[in-house]
Amino acid sequence: MKLIGIIGAMEEEVLVLREQMTITDVRSIAQIEYAKGNLGNREIVLAKSGIGKVNAAVCAQIMIDIFKVDALINLGVAGALSPQLNICDVIISKEFVQHDVDVTAFGYNKGEIPQMETSVFRADSHLIHLVEKASEVLDSRTQVKTGRILSGDQFISKTEDKEWLYQFYGGECTEMEGAAIAQVCHLNRVAFVGIRSVSDKADNSADMDFNEFTKQAAFNSSKLLLKLLTLL
Repeated sequence: MKLIGIIGAMEEEVLVLREQMTITDVRSIAQIEYAKGNLGNREIVLAKSGIGKVNAAVCAQIMIDIFKVDALINLGVAGALSPQLNICDVIISKEFVQHDVDVTAFGYNKGEIPQMETSVFRADSHLIHLVEKASEVLDSRTQVKTGRILSGDQFISKTEDKEWLYQFYGGECTEMEGAAIAQVCHLNRVAFVGIRSVSDKADNSADMDFNEFTKQAAFNSSKLLLKLLTLL
């Protein structure tokens, strides 16, 4: 893998990486800024996509079409769905599902995208293995799980919604971009993986937890990604 694309939705999710990059080129396309350069021993393209599935999908397709990235990594924060997860724990994507797709009126299951061969977008097994190996860099108190990540254009902040998503989809956590990036990569046959750190528990206190813990959670996912780049 010669060129790695890295996408975060918010400034907090890309700040640590940008500060450590040696930037050689900056381009603005579709109102998204792409910084190309070196980070550690790898050549990367880093972008802040903006929040939500459409922004993330636009960013991912530009990474593939314009920058010709060999793989895409989505990092950032997420709300925990699994009761076993705590603030700042890390989830590595085994697969992504869009939880807000609902075409049940036409006989589809919730989360199922009409006329697609699959609605479950599996991450690259080799990248998963390398992220799991890189996780040794994290504090021993940080739990690292590999599992399903859910995405939707919603900030989940009600306990009943959290419990339903966990029971119905079996997701470890929920966020707002990863499944869109995963779908773009699937369609373009580009390897991808997601790294998410828990900023909140997607419950009735989610808004307060998110504001308090986003920076620390984002630092955890960035720290893991920096180690991953040394293994690629």
